Amino acid sequence: MSVLLSGFVAFGELRSNPTERLVDTLESEAVNTILLPVSYERAFTELEQAIHILSPDTLIMTGVASKRKCISLERIGINIIDAEIPDNDGVGINGTNIDASGADGIFSNIDLQKIYHKYDHKNLLPLEISNTAGSYVCNYLYYKALNQFKNSMDIIFIHVPLTSDDDPNSTIKFQELEMSMRLLVSLMC
Repeated sequence: MSVLLSGFVAFGELRSNPTERLVDTLESEAVNTILLPVSYERAFTELEQAIHILSPDTLIMTGVASKRKCISLERIGINIIDAEIPDNDGVGINGTNIDASGADGIFSNIDLQKIYHKYDHKNLLPLEISNTAGSYVCNYLYYKALNQFKNSMDIIFIHVPLTSDDDPNSTIKFQELEMSMRLLVSLMC
């Protein structure tokens, strides 16, 4: 079982992105990783190229949700871009469908309840199942990946909180996030 795990570079006012470090620390023989630009134009293109080269069984995309205090398993990618800030290429898009003829939303094909119930809630970071991946580049990537690859691999998007490395106000240590994500990745293999 092969996994492709993606993360993003920093964006907006963030000096660092915990998913960038996750990509570095979680890479292994069974887990290939890719670091993506926070760019509507380039993120999916680069992910799609990696998928065609690696042919993973499971695609796990990660992004940071700076206002969340837990890890979020995203249930659905929605067909909208409505961003408060531009991407790293300076592109700001508001109120636009990702695919003019596409479905309003596409659900993950992974059993999120099963993962949630197998997760070690006592010893790891809090985990939730979320019904919104937002309307920025994370959701854009999730919707595009589900639309293109849902029938050929398992796909999920996971939002993670900021750690104390990224935000001095955060009480979450990166090691806690890494341990939590290691278990989540193993539950999907």
